[in-house]
Amino acid sequence: MDMDVVGTFDFDEQPAELGGTHALTEEESIAVAAIREQDFALVAAVDDSLVFTKNGTEKAFKRILRKKVTEVAHSLRDGTREHEDVRGIVSSASNYVELAVRDARRGGLPLIVTRRRWDQGSSGCRHETESSNGRSFHISGPGEKACIELSPASATASFLLTDGYSVRSTAHIGLSHTLKIFFSEDRSERDLAQEAMDLTERLCFELDAAHGIQMVVAPRERFRVTIPRSPVPENGIRVRFPKMQIPREVSALFSFAGEAADNPPFMFLSYYQVLEYHLPMAARREGLKSIRRELQSLNFDEKDDASVLRLLNCAERNRNAGEEDQMKTLVAECVRRDILREFFDEGGHGDHFTRRGPIAGVPAINVASTSETLEVQVAKRVYALRNRIVHAKDNPKYAEMPVLLPRSKEAGLLGPDIHLARLLAVEVVVDSQG
Repeated sequence: MDMDVVGTFDFDEQPAELGGTHALTEEESIAVAAIREQDFALVAAVDDSLVFTKNGTEKAFKRILRKKVTEVAHSLRDGTREHEDVRGIVSSASNYVELAVRDARRGGLPLIVTRRRWDQGSSGCRHETESSNGRSFHISGPGEKACIELSPASATASFLLTDGYSVRSTAHIGLSHTLKIFFSEDRSERDLAQEAMDLTERLCFELDAAHGIQMVVAPRERFRVTIPRSPVPENGIRVRFPKMQIPREVSALFSFAGEAADNPPFMFLSYYQVLEYHLPMAARREGLKSIRRELQSLNFDEKDDASVLRLLNCAERNRNAGEEDQMKTLVAECVRRDILREFFDEGGHGDHFTRRGPIAGVPAINVASTSETLEVQVAKRVYALRNRIVHAKDNPKYAEMPVLLPRSKEAGLLGPDIHLARLLAVEVVVDSQG
C-alpha cells in the first residue's frame, strides 16, 4: 500500500500498517497503536515522517519523524497534554512544561535565538542539555528546585502544537525553539502549569527590562473580535459630511478599538475610555437635575436654612460620586432603553451574560430583574470588567478580583462584552450632541 500521496481518507478503517517501503517496524507499530489510543489517526507516511490527524478530521495534519515516534508515544501515554491557556504542553509524570515563545515585535522566535549568544554561566543542573554553540541556554534556580531551558522544540511539542494543512507539511511549522521548565519535586498538572507560567513571565520581564528582548509566550489561539457590518442598501452606502461635533480624543479612542481587534482587553478599554470621557458630563447633568428638582419644590424657601442645605447636599453628592455611580448615571441618562434591551433580546449571546457565562468576577445581567434596572446592571458589569483589566494592584481590596490578562482564555471570550461597550459608546457620543 503506497501512502506517499493520500487524497481522501477512510477514517473508519485506519491502516494497521503501511505497505511497501513505508511498512512499519514492530517498534513503530507499537508506538502508533499507543498514539491511536490518544484519539489520533495514522493517515500517511511522507518521506521520513508519519502523518496523523486528531479526532478523525482532515482539517489539521500532525507529523512525527519516524525516529521520534516511540518518544512521542511514551510521552502521550504518560499523560502529556496541551496547556489549557497558552501554546504549550504539560507533563505531570515528568514535572515538566514546554512553552512556545516568540518575539513580540517580529512574531517568530528564530531571530531571538540566532542573533544572540547566551552566557548562562554554570547552571549546576543535572539535566543533560545539547550544546548549541551558545544559541540556547539552560539555567537553574536556587537549590535546583526548577530550571529553565531555551532549546529546539521537542518531538512531542512539535507534534501536539503544530498543524499542517496538507499531508506534506513540515514537522516544525511555526515552532522552532521552545522554553522548557523542569521541576525537581512532584506537582499536580494545574500547579505545574501555573508555576511554569509564573517563572516564564518573570524571565520575560527580566529579558525585556535588562536587555530589551521582548520574548512572550505564544497564545494558544489568537483571537480577533469582529464588529458586525451593517447591511449594504441596494442603492449603496450613503456617506454624509460629518455633522457630529466630537472631540478628537473621543474619535481617536473609538477608532483605536478597531486597531486592537486582536487584543480584546485593549479593545474593551478603548470603548470604556470613550465612556469615561463623558462621565463628568453625566454627573453634571444628574447634579443639575437634582438641584432644579429642589428649587422647583413647593416647600423650597430660600430663607430657610434646611432648604438651602438640601441644595448643598445635592451638590456634595454629585461631587463625591464614585466612578461606578457615575457610570450608572451615564448609562441611565444617555443610552436608550429599547436599544439596550434589543441588544440582549436579539443579540444571540447565549449564556455569556448569565451566571454561567465565561467571564468571572463580573455581575450577571438579568433582563427580567425587578430588583435592579437593566441600566444599573449594565453599568455595574462594564465597570467591574474594567476593574478586572486595569487593577493589577498588590492590594487586599482586589484579592478576589484576578487580573484579566491580555492573552488568557477569558480575554479571547470577551467579544459580547466588547460589543456591549461599543454600543454604549455610540449611544453616549450621539446623546452628547443634544
